[in-house]
Amino acid sequence: MAFLFSSLLKVYKGIKIADNPAESAFAIVVDHKLREESSQEASRVTQELKRIGLKSVIKPLNWREQRWNGIEPTTLPNVESLARTMRYQALGSTCRYLQVPSLFFAHHQDDQYETVLMRLLAGHGYRGLQGIREANAIPECYELHHVYKSGLLDDQMQKFPFLSFRPPTREMKRLRFILKDDKKAESWDQIQSYFNLDDASTRFPGHLSRDFDPSIPYLTPLQSEDGGVMIYRPLLEFDKGRLIATCETNGVRWFEDRTNTDPTLTTRNAIRKLTRVHTLPKALQKPSVLALAHRSRQRAQLEEAEAHRLLIRENVIKDFDPNAGARSLRPEKKRVKKHVNTLVD
Repeated sequence: MAFLFSSLLKVYKGIKIADNPAESAFAIVVDHKLREESSQEASRVTQELKRIGLKSVIKPLNWREQRWNGIEPTTLPNVESLARTMRYQALGSTCRYLQVPSLFFAHHQDDQYETVLMRLLAGHGYRGLQGIREANAIPECYELHHVYKSGLLDDQMQKFPFLSFRPPTREMKRLRFILKDDKKAESWDQIQSYFNLDDASTRFPGHLSRDFDPSIPYLTPLQSEDGGVMIYRPLLEFDKGRLIATCETNGVRWFEDRTNTDPTLTTRNAIRKLTRVHTLPKALQKPSVLALAHRSRQRAQLEEAEAHRLLIRENVIKDFDPNAGARSLRPEKKRVKKHVNTLVD
Protein backbone atom coordinates (compact mmCIF):
# COMPACT_ATOMS: atom_id res chain seq x y z
CA MET A 1 0.00 0.00 0.00
CA ALA A 2 2.81 2.42 0.88
CA PHE A 3 4.60 1.71 -2.41
CA LEU A 4 1.39 2.18 -4.41
CA PHE A 5 0.71 5.56 -2.80
CA SER A 6 4.28 6.65 -3.28
CA SER A 7 4.04 5.84 -6.99
CA LEU A 8 0.51 7.23 -7.36
CA LEU A 9 1.32 10.66 -5.99
CA LYS A 10 4.37 10.95 -8.22
CA VAL A 11 2.44 10.12 -11.40
CA TYR A 12 -0.98 11.65 -10.66
CA LYS A 13 -0.33 14.87 -8.79
CA GLY A 14 -3.46 16.42 -7.30
CA ILE A 15 -5.48 13.21 -7.58
CA LYS A 16 -8.75 13.38 -5.64
CA ILE A 17 -9.74 10.95 -2.88
CA ALA A 18 -13.34 11.25 -1.67
CA ASP A 19 -13.64 14.47 -3.74
CA ASN A 20 -10.67 16.04 -1.96
CA PRO A 21 -7.27 16.60 -3.58
CA ALA A 22 -4.55 14.39 -2.11
CA GLU A 23 -1.28 16.31 -2.03
CA SER A 24 0.68 13.86 0.11
CA ALA A 25 0.45 10.56 1.97
CA PHE A 26 1.44 9.91 5.56
CA ALA A 27 2.15 6.45 6.98
CA ILE A 28 1.22 5.49 10.55
CA VAL A 29 3.21 2.59 12.00
CA VAL A 30 1.54 1.02 15.05
CA ASP A 31 3.93 -0.61 17.53
CA HIS A 32 1.80 -3.05 19.55
CA LYS A 33 4.52 -3.51 22.18
CA LEU A 34 3.70 -7.21 22.48
CA ARG A 35 7.09 -8.45 21.26
CA GLU A 36 10.57 -7.53 22.43
CA GLU A 37 11.71 -6.71 18.91
CA SER A 38 8.59 -4.77 17.90
CA SER A 39 10.13 -1.31 18.44
CA GLN A 40 13.19 -2.13 16.35
CA GLU A 41 10.98 -3.57 13.63
CA ALA A 42 8.79 -0.44 13.61
CA SER A 43 11.94 1.66 13.21
CA ARG A 44 13.06 -0.43 10.22
CA VAL A 45 9.61 0.00 8.65
CA THR A 46 9.85 3.80 8.93
CA GLN A 47 13.30 3.69 7.33
CA GLU A 48 11.88 1.75 4.37
CA LEU A 49 9.00 4.23 4.10
CA LYS A 50 11.46 7.12 4.04
CA ARG A 51 13.42 5.37 1.29
CA ILE A 52 10.34 5.22 -0.97
CA GLY A 53 9.49 8.85 -0.25
CA LEU A 54 6.80 8.73 2.46
CA LYS A 55 6.72 10.51 5.80
CA SER A 56 5.75 8.36 8.76
CA VAL A 57 5.18 8.32 12.50
CA ILE A 58 5.37 5.47 15.03
CA LYS A 59 2.45 5.13 17.47
CA PRO A 60 3.27 2.71 20.34
CA LEU A 61 0.38 1.12 22.25
CA ASN A 62 0.37 1.64 26.01
CA TRP A 63 -0.11 -1.48 28.16
CA ARG A 64 0.92 0.31 31.35
CA GLU A 65 -2.30 -0.45 33.24
CA GLN A 66 -2.10 -4.19 32.60
CA ARG A 67 1.60 -4.43 33.44
CA TRP A 68 1.16 -2.23 36.53
CA ASN A 69 -1.29 -4.87 37.81
CA GLY A 70 1.24 -7.60 37.10
CA ILE A 71 -0.53 -8.90 34.00
CA GLU A 72 1.40 -9.57 30.81
CA PRO A 73 -0.82 -8.51 27.88
CA THR A 74 0.07 -11.57 25.82
CA THR A 75 -1.50 -13.81 28.49
CA LEU A 76 -4.91 -12.11 28.28
CA PRO A 77 -7.58 -14.23 26.55
CA ASN A 78 -8.91 -11.17 24.71
CA VAL A 79 -5.55 -9.64 23.80
CA GLU A 80 -6.47 -9.61 20.09
CA SER A 81 -9.65 -7.56 20.59
CA LEU A 82 -7.94 -5.24 23.09
CA ALA A 83 -5.06 -4.62 20.69
CA ARG A 84 -7.58 -3.97 17.89
CA THR A 85 -9.43 -1.35 19.94
CA MET A 86 -6.22 0.37 21.03
CA ARG A 87 -4.84 0.26 17.48
CA TYR A 88 -7.90 1.92 15.95
CA GLN A 89 -7.99 4.59 18.66
CA ALA A 90 -4.32 5.36 18.09
CA LEU A 91 -4.92 5.58 14.34
CA GLY A 92 -8.01 7.77 14.81
CA SER A 93 -6.29 10.18 17.20
CA THR A 94 -3.33 10.51 14.83
CA CYS A 95 -5.62 11.19 11.87
CA ARG A 96 -7.39 13.89 13.90
CA TYR A 97 -4.07 15.53 14.77
CA LEU A 98 -2.89 15.41 11.15
CA GLN A 99 -6.33 16.46 9.82
CA VAL A 100 -6.50 13.33 7.68
CA PRO A 101 -10.05 12.21 6.72
CA SER A 102 -9.07 9.10 4.72
CA LEU A 103 -7.22 6.07 6.10
CA PHE A 104 -6.15 3.23 3.80
CA PHE A 105 -5.54 -0.35 4.92
CA ALA A 106 -3.79 -3.09 2.98
CA HIS A 107 -6.20 -5.89 3.85
CA HIS A 108 -6.06 -8.50 1.09
CA GLN A 109 -8.11 -11.41 -0.18
CA ASP A 110 -6.56 -13.89 2.25
CA ASP A 111 -7.59 -11.64 5.16
CA GLN A 112 -11.13 -11.62 3.77
CA TYR A 113 -11.17 -15.41 3.50
CA GLU A 114 -9.92 -15.86 7.08
CA THR A 115 -12.43 -13.34 8.44
CA VAL A 116 -15.46 -14.90 6.77
CA LEU A 117 -14.33 -18.42 7.71
CA MET A 118 -13.91 -17.33 11.35
CA ARG A 119 -17.40 -15.85 11.41
CA LEU A 120 -18.85 -18.89 9.69
CA LEU A 121 -17.36 -21.18 12.33
CA ALA A 122 -18.64 -18.84 15.06
CA GLY A 123 -22.20 -19.19 13.74
CA HIS A 124 -22.73 -15.69 12.31
CA GLY A 125 -25.68 -14.96 10.04
CA TYR A 126 -25.49 -13.56 6.53
CA ARG A 127 -24.87 -10.00 7.77
CA GLY A 128 -21.75 -11.12 9.61
CA LEU A 129 -20.67 -13.21 6.64
CA GLN A 130 -20.32 -10.09 4.47
CA GLY A 131 -16.73 -9.99 5.65
CA ILE A 132 -14.42 -6.98 5.63
CA ARG A 133 -16.01 -3.93 4.05
CA GLU A 134 -14.32 -2.00 1.26
CA ALA A 135 -15.12 1.28 3.02
CA ASN A 136 -16.60 2.23 6.38
CA ALA A 137 -16.32 4.76 9.19
CA ILE A 138 -13.45 4.02 11.55
CA PRO A 139 -14.55 1.59 14.31
CA GLU A 140 -13.69 1.51 18.03
CA CYS A 141 -13.54 5.33 18.13
CA TYR A 142 -17.17 6.06 19.00
CA GLU A 143 -16.30 8.47 21.84
CA LEU A 144 -13.61 10.39 19.93
CA HIS A 145 -14.91 13.66 18.52
CA HIS A 146 -13.66 14.59 15.06
CA VAL A 147 -12.79 10.92 14.52
CA TYR A 148 -16.03 8.95 14.37
CA LYS A 149 -18.73 10.61 12.23
CA SER A 150 -18.16 14.04 13.76
CA GLY A 151 -16.09 17.20 13.48
CA LEU A 152 -17.49 18.62 10.23
CA LEU A 153 -19.39 21.48 11.92
CA ASP A 154 -16.31 22.62 13.84
CA ASP A 155 -14.19 22.34 10.71
CA GLN A 156 -16.55 24.49 8.64
CA MET A 157 -16.46 27.24 11.28
CA GLN A 158 -12.73 27.67 10.79
CA LYS A 159 -11.39 30.50 8.66
CA PHE A 160 -9.71 27.97 6.39
CA PRO A 161 -11.66 24.71 6.73
CA PHE A 162 -9.88 21.50 5.86
CA LEU A 163 -12.86 20.21 3.86
CA SER A 164 -14.11 22.69 1.30
CA PHE A 165 -17.45 22.39 -0.48
CA ARG A 166 -16.80 25.44 -2.63
CA PRO A 167 -16.59 24.58 -6.34
CA PRO A 168 -13.19 25.03 -8.03
CA THR A 169 -12.42 28.44 -9.52
CA ARG A 170 -12.83 27.14 -13.07
CA GLU A 171 -16.26 25.76 -12.26
CA MET A 172 -17.30 29.02 -10.56
CA LYS A 173 -16.34 30.98 -13.68
CA ARG A 174 -18.38 28.62 -15.83
CA LEU A 175 -21.41 28.99 -13.57
CA ARG A 176 -21.15 32.79 -13.64
CA PHE A 177 -21.07 32.71 -17.44
CA ILE A 178 -24.20 30.55 -17.53
CA LEU A 179 -26.06 32.78 -15.05
CA LYS A 180 -25.43 35.87 -17.16
CA ASP A 181 -28.37 34.92 -19.35
CA ASP A 182 -30.74 37.91 -19.57
CA LYS A 183 -33.86 35.78 -19.89
CA LYS A 184 -36.32 36.34 -17.09
CA ALA A 185 -36.53 33.36 -14.76
CA GLU A 186 -39.88 31.72 -14.17
CA SER A 187 -41.55 32.32 -10.82
CA TRP A 188 -41.53 29.66 -8.13
CA ASP A 189 -45.31 29.26 -8.49
CA GLN A 190 -44.87 28.42 -12.15
CA ILE A 191 -42.14 25.88 -11.36
CA GLN A 192 -44.30 24.27 -8.65
CA SER A 193 -47.23 24.03 -11.01
CA TYR A 194 -45.15 22.60 -13.85
CA PHE A 195 -43.49 19.90 -11.76
CA ASN A 196 -46.48 19.32 -9.45
CA LEU A 197 -44.21 19.88 -6.46
CA ASP A 198 -47.04 20.52 -4.00
CA ASP A 199 -48.10 16.89 -4.18
CA ALA A 200 -44.73 15.24 -4.82
CA SER A 201 -42.79 16.91 -2.04
CA THR A 202 -45.17 15.72 0.68
CA ARG A 203 -44.29 12.15 -0.19
CA PHE A 204 -40.72 12.49 1.03
CA PRO A 205 -39.26 12.77 4.55
CA GLY A 206 -38.05 16.20 5.51
CA HIS A 207 -41.13 18.01 4.16
CA LEU A 208 -42.71 19.09 7.44
CA SER A 209 -46.02 20.94 7.34
CA ARG A 210 -46.56 22.39 10.82
CA ASP A 211 -49.48 24.56 11.76
CA PHE A 212 -48.42 28.01 12.89
CA ASP A 213 -48.97 28.60 16.61
CA PRO A 214 -47.90 32.06 17.90
CA SER A 215 -47.73 30.75 21.47
CA ILE A 216 -44.95 28.32 20.59
CA PRO A 217 -41.55 29.95 20.00
CA TYR A 218 -39.75 28.93 16.84
CA LEU A 219 -36.56 26.99 17.41
CA THR A 220 -33.93 26.84 14.71
CA PRO A 221 -33.40 23.14 13.87
CA LEU A 222 -30.16 21.73 15.21
CA GLN A 223 -27.47 20.96 12.69
CA SER A 224 -26.54 17.35 12.01
CA GLU A 225 -23.00 16.28 12.76
CA ASP A 226 -20.92 14.53 10.12
CA GLY A 227 -17.31 14.05 9.10
CA GLY A 228 -14.72 11.92 10.84
CA VAL A 229 -12.29 9.36 9.45
CA MET A 230 -13.23 6.93 6.69
CA ILE A 231 -11.36 3.67 6.14
CA TYR A 232 -10.75 2.31 2.65
CA ARG A 233 -9.46 -1.14 1.67
CA PRO A 234 -8.70 -1.14 -2.08
CA LEU A 235 -6.67 -4.39 -2.08
CA LEU A 236 -9.35 -6.86 -1.00
CA GLU A 237 -9.50 -8.35 -4.50
CA PHE A 238 -5.79 -9.27 -4.48
CA ASP A 239 -4.30 -12.24 -2.65
CA LYS A 240 -1.29 -11.99 -0.37
CA GLY A 241 1.07 -13.76 -2.77
CA ARG A 242 0.45 -11.18 -5.47
CA LEU A 243 1.15 -8.30 -3.09
CA ILE A 244 4.41 -9.88 -1.94
CA ALA A 245 5.43 -10.46 -5.56
CA THR A 246 4.69 -6.80 -6.38
CA CYS A 247 6.95 -5.65 -3.53
CA GLU A 248 9.75 -8.01 -4.55
CA THR A 249 9.56 -6.93 -8.19
CA ASN A 250 9.87 -3.27 -7.22
CA GLY A 251 12.56 -3.76 -4.59
CA VAL A 252 10.31 -2.96 -1.63
CA ARG A 253 10.98 -4.85 1.59
CA TRP A 254 8.09 -6.93 2.96
CA PHE A 255 7.59 -6.90 6.75
CA GLU A 256 5.48 -9.41 8.66
CA ASP A 257 4.83 -10.00 12.34
CA ARG A 258 6.36 -13.38 13.26
CA THR A 259 3.52 -14.03 15.74
CA ASN A 260 1.13 -14.30 12.79
CA THR A 261 2.36 -17.87 12.36
CA ASP A 262 1.76 -18.93 15.98
CA PRO A 263 -1.47 -21.01 15.92
CA THR A 264 -1.72 -20.97 19.72
CA LEU A 265 -1.91 -17.19 20.00
CA THR A 266 -5.18 -16.25 18.26
CA THR A 267 -8.12 -17.88 16.54
CA ARG A 268 -7.15 -16.23 13.27
CA ASN A 269 -3.67 -17.74 13.45
CA ALA A 270 -5.16 -21.19 14.07
CA ILE A 271 -7.44 -20.85 11.06
CA ARG A 272 -4.55 -19.55 8.96
CA LYS A 273 -2.53 -22.68 9.75
CA LEU A 274 -5.56 -24.90 9.21
CA THR A 275 -6.13 -23.56 5.70
CA ARG A 276 -2.44 -23.73 4.84
CA VAL A 277 -1.62 -27.23 6.13
CA HIS A 278 -4.87 -29.10 5.52
CA THR A 279 -7.12 -29.51 2.50
CA LEU A 280 -10.56 -28.38 3.61
CA PRO A 281 -13.84 -29.54 2.05
CA LYS A 282 -14.69 -27.64 -1.11
CA ALA A 283 -17.42 -25.66 0.64
CA LEU A 284 -14.82 -24.24 3.07
CA GLN A 285 -12.13 -23.47 0.52
CA LYS A 286 -11.32 -19.92 -0.50
CA PRO A 287 -13.43 -19.66 -3.73
CA SER A 288 -16.56 -21.01 -2.00
CA VAL A 289 -16.18 -18.86 1.11
CA LEU A 290 -15.51 -15.69 -0.89
CA ALA A 291 -18.55 -16.45 -3.08
CA LEU A 292 -20.62 -16.83 0.11
CA ALA A 293 -19.42 -13.42 1.31
CA HIS A 294 -20.35 -11.89 -2.04
CA ARG A 295 -23.88 -13.32 -1.87
CA SER A 296 -24.24 -12.12 1.72
CA ARG A 297 -23.25 -8.58 0.72
CA GLN A 298 -25.71 -8.62 -2.17
CA ARG A 299 -28.54 -9.75 0.09
CA ALA A 300 -27.77 -7.08 2.70
CA GLN A 301 -27.57 -4.36 0.04
CA LEU A 302 -30.89 -5.40 -1.48
CA GLU A 303 -32.58 -5.39 1.92
CA GLU A 304 -31.20 -1.96 2.79
CA ALA A 305 -32.33 -0.60 -0.58
CA GLU A 306 -35.80 -2.07 -0.04
CA ALA A 307 -36.00 -0.57 3.45
CA HIS A 308 -35.01 2.84 2.09
CA ARG A 309 -37.56 2.53 -0.72
CA LEU A 310 -40.27 1.62 1.79
CA LEU A 311 -39.48 4.62 3.99
CA ILE A 312 -39.66 6.96 1.02
CA ARG A 313 -42.63 5.49 -0.84
CA GLU A 314 -44.87 4.90 2.16
CA ASN A 315 -43.92 8.16 3.85
CA VAL A 316 -43.13 6.29 7.07
CA ILE A 317 -41.24 9.17 8.68
CA LYS A 318 -44.02 11.64 9.45
CA ASP A 319 -42.07 14.17 11.46
CA PHE A 320 -38.65 14.68 12.99
CA ASP A 321 -37.75 17.43 15.43
CA PRO A 322 -33.99 17.44 16.27
CA ASN A 323 -34.55 19.98 19.05
CA ALA A 324 -36.81 17.58 20.93
CA GLY A 325 -35.01 14.42 19.87
CA ALA A 326 -38.31 12.89 18.77
CA ARG A 327 -39.37 11.20 15.56
CA SER A 328 -42.89 10.29 14.52
CA LEU A 329 -43.31 7.06 12.53
CA ARG A 330 -46.33 5.54 10.87
CA PRO A 331 -45.46 2.21 9.25
CA GLU A 332 -48.09 0.61 7.06
CA LYS A 333 -49.59 -2.37 8.87
CA LYS A 334 -49.62 -4.63 5.82
CA ARG A 335 -45.89 -4.23 5.27
CA VAL A 336 -44.51 -4.09 8.82
CA LYS A 337 -44.25 -7.86 9.24
CA LYS A 338 -42.41 -8.32 5.97
CA HIS A 339 -39.79 -5.63 6.66
CA VAL A 340 -39.51 -5.61 10.44
CA ASN A 341 -36.02 -7.20 10.50
CA THR A 342 -34.69 -4.82 7.88
CA LEU A 343 -36.02 -1.72 9.62
CA VAL A 344 -34.66 -2.79 13.00
CA ASP A 345 -31.20 -3.29 11.51
